[in-house]
Amino acid sequence: MLDGIDGNPFFEEYHPKSRVYLPFIAVQEICGAWKTHSNGVHYPVLGKRLHPFFGVYYPKRTEHLELFATWLSQYKGTKSHCVDVGTGSGILTFLLAKAGFTHIDATDQNPNALCSVQKDMPHIQTAAIIHLHHTDLLTPIETTPLIVFNPPWIPGEARSAVTEA
Repeated sequence: MLDGIDGNPFFEEYHPKSRVYLPFIAVQEICGAWKTHSNGVHYPVLGKRLHPFFGVYYPKRTEHLELFATWLSQYKGTKSHCVDVGTGSGILTFLLAKAGFTHIDATDQNPNALCSVQKDMPHIQTAAIIHLHHTDLLTPIETTPLIVFNPPWIPGEARSAVTEA
């Protein structure tokens, strides 16, 4: 570290004995991520703050979350089991728990996402059993009546069938 510059808490907590050298832009990204993590991101639809780790997707816009919560409030299917694919910060998982689902499998290929959700779980008061799975998509998951997925998206024009999907 540079004289007069504090260390980054992500490194201090998770890699206390490692010495790493990073480009300045990466240091800026990590410092911004620490600020987001420590302050949390408030989601009015959840009534809670989530604290995403570095490199974890978290929604910055919330219109779709309000739409999802409205849909959940009208959902008439079974609430015994569901899957959140690519859980990221866990926002959909926590909305499912708030809606009364009893068993939720949350999957993500990013281990930081699972750590992030695990650390936020005690702050979300729910009776739901939430299992976290480090996997691509649905690999270890049994059949379930409901699967949700909130892929990151960027507004733009589709130039092929793949990008349109």
